[in-house]
Amino acid sequence: MLIPRCLHYPGNLTGRIEGQVVGPTLLGEHLAIGTTEYDPDTDHTTAHMRYATPAETTARQLASL
Repeated sequence: MLIPRCLHYPGNLTGRIEGQVVGPTLLGEHLAIGTTEYDPDTDHTTAHMRYATPAETTARQLASL
């Protein structure tokens, strides 16, 4: 299954969104933000995605209770 390789956010979010779990996707998968890179020329942060671990997914579900 292909996952989105990256998302783009306005502003500098480096160090603030790593590990954030997003999803579920249409297939029920949860993704997490792995690394981020800030480009001052465009004032955007690029967030690189990865599959979330079971522990990250469980922690997200518990936090929503």
